[in-house]
Amino acid sequence: MSLRSKKQSALEASIDQARNSRDWSLALSQSKKLSKQLGATKLAVEDVILAESLIERDPNQAKKILLGITEENEEVFALLGKIELAENNIDLALTFLKKVVIKDPSLWTNYQLRLLHEAILNRGICYDKLGQVKEALETYSILAQYADQPLVSDQETRAIIENGLYKMAVLYLKTENVAKSISTFRKCQSVPMGVISPSSVQQMVNKQLGRVLLRNSSAEQYKSLTEKQSNITTRVPKDEVEEALLLLLLYEDSLNVIKTDDLTLFDDLCLLYCKRFGYSNLVEVFERLVSVRFDDKHFWFQLALSLMSAGSYKRSLFVLKQCITIDPNNPQLYIMAAKLCINHLNETHPAIQFAQQALKLGGTNVVKAYHALGLGYSKLSTLVRSNEERKEAQKKALDALQNAYELDRDDYLIAFHLSLQYAEIRDVAKALQYIKLSLSLNSTYSESWNLLALLLSSQKHYADALVTCKTGLQECSDINLLITKAKLEQALGNTTQALLTYKDAFAVWKKTEKQKPQDESESFDDNKSIESSVKDFSETDSVDRKSVLYTHTMSVYSDGPDSDKDSTRVGVGRIDLWLSAAELFAELGQHKDAQTCIKEARNISNLSPDVFFQEGKIKESQQKYADAMSYYEKALAINSMHKESLIHLGILYHKQDRHMLAEKALMNVVRNDPTSHEAWYNLGRVLNSKEDYSKASECFLTAIELEETAPLIPYSKIMKQLSW
Repeated sequence: MSLRSKKQSALEASIDQARNSRDWSLALSQSKKLSKQLGATKLAVEDVILAESLIERDPNQAKKILLGITEENEEVFALLGKIELAENNIDLALTFLKKVVIKDPSLWTNYQLRLLHEAILNRGICYDKLGQVKEALETYSILAQYADQPLVSDQETRAIIENGLYKMAVLYLKTENVAKSISTFRKCQSVPMGVISPSSVQQMVNKQLGRVLLRNSSAEQYKSLTEKQSNITTRVPKDEVEEALLLLLLYEDSLNVIKTDDLTLFDDLCLLYCKRFGYSNLVEVFERLVSVRFDDKHFWFQLALSLMSAGSYKRSLFVLKQCITIDPNNPQLYIMAAKLCINHLNETHPAIQFAQQALKLGGTNVVKAYHALGLGYSKLSTLVRSNEERKEAQKKALDALQNAYELDRDDYLIAFHLSLQYAEIRDVAKALQYIKLSLSLNSTYSESWNLLALLLSSQKHYADALVTCKTGLQECSDINLLITKAKLEQALGNTTQALLTYKDAFAVWKKTEKQKPQDESESFDDNKSIESSVKDFSETDSVDRKSVLYTHTMSVYSDGPDSDKDSTRVGVGRIDLWLSAAELFAELGQHKDAQTCIKEARNISNLSPDVFFQEGKIKESQQKYADAMSYYEKALAINSMHKESLIHLGILYHKQDRHMLAEKALMNVVRNDPTSHEAWYNLGRVLNSKEDYSKASECFLTAIELEETAPLIPYSKIMKQLSW
């Protein structure tokens, strides 16, 4: 290379560097030296640099200089297009930008390449503004061709290419071409920027791609990343939810989003965590939010809901009280607090107070307020000791539920709870009326069928009750309904069918367990085991059949201790299932099998008084009275008013001629539950032994009267919960 060409190259590099650093005076002086070096009076590059230096300060003067350049120069067209676009002269900008073509990138310096790439990006923006989607996509695709070219090494040029890919992906999304939008977003992610921290475009790509995967993609449409494509983690996401979650977490990590207005991120994270049942993670998200937006009632309410979903019910109530402090005139907050107290905390007095406050505020939540108030008083009636307080609470419960029903006669749950309340006060006719209304409104609610069966059993129509259970099971599979069916079959003397029904109940339970997210990795071969157990059951004699069925059932459906801390309907149902099976095996004299069932129930909850009671009952049937009394006392240590334990403890005291203790135990029962015919009958026996014949006679008469309307299973086994 000659000395002259070396000097020319050095000057050109110096000009490019000066333009890149926006040192226009140096760039102009170097361009003049280049003109002198080439022996020219004035080069076009001098005017280009001068115009470029004026674009921000005096765009009109810059435009005038550029239009005065006579030679065809793509830099001139790029700058003119940029000026016209800034002034929103879209059509005029396009006339200039259409003339910009990059034929050979090697002929241009880095700064010139950046200018030309920006012109192509601006051309795509112009087409986009004019609504010419096809032309815009074609223009952005030109930039996409340069994404992987090694000649395009300038970081800012790559940022322009990245921006073009981002706009291209957004356009594909607008045209509902989700697959191409996702692939373009992913290509945008793979543009090598040569920097550690993500660019602003990369941040937006993470956000937008995460949102597209969440809101516009499905498991069937999703195409997983390869390890080469994955630029977001060392582990390739397995599905669209996981990829979306990782992308949005990256976006959150890259920005201090909490202090910006971009709060849609937290709506997206909420949806994603809910899809994965990650409520604990969701709690952390809203805890971060409320720490800096302390007075924002929306985020406090969302935190309360996420805590409720995560099973932190006491904390959820605490947060709801904070919401009420911020927004005391919002009846929805009082309704939610009442629901929380009723469904999970069993705090009846606060529930009643919250419901009453919601009623005072009025609005569209009056029906729910009356419903919650009725259920609160209904639960209170089972907790108070005096008969007057109980009757008053029952009356208030009926009044509130009746008001709710009058306001909304199409709510099956209100009709159901009205029926349950009438059943508890032994008004069977009214209870039947409302339960039939509830079933006519919603025939898939299993508890309605269960209550109808129990009401029929209270009239000693066991066969009709059994038909009701079978009909209900055709509408919905439910553990509690299957337990009722088995009890009815047991009462009708068909213990073989009762065992099969319990087997069906275990199958329903296991199906429910397998659908839980934490159990996705487990695999079961249920069908083979079920077929085997049924085959063995049909090929053995009566006594052995029951033992074989038990062995197969236990081996297939027992999975050890449960980690759930909340006594939810499912947890209580599982304990009842094991204990009901234990009761049947004990009745058949198979005490070893019964003990195994009790062990499984204890694995679910080792602090359930029902478990200790059932174990005591088995010991009592074996005439091991001392052991039985020990178990009953353990049950009472957990729940001092456990009705069944008190009754059987009273019976054993009576057998030991300890009449004072027997009377005390049984009197505790009738005070707490005056509808217990067993307690009245055994109290009559104790009083008869004490030769108090008048009071004994009254007890026997009360027992006979109550027994006529007593259901096969106590109505208290039906949980009172709000499900709206």
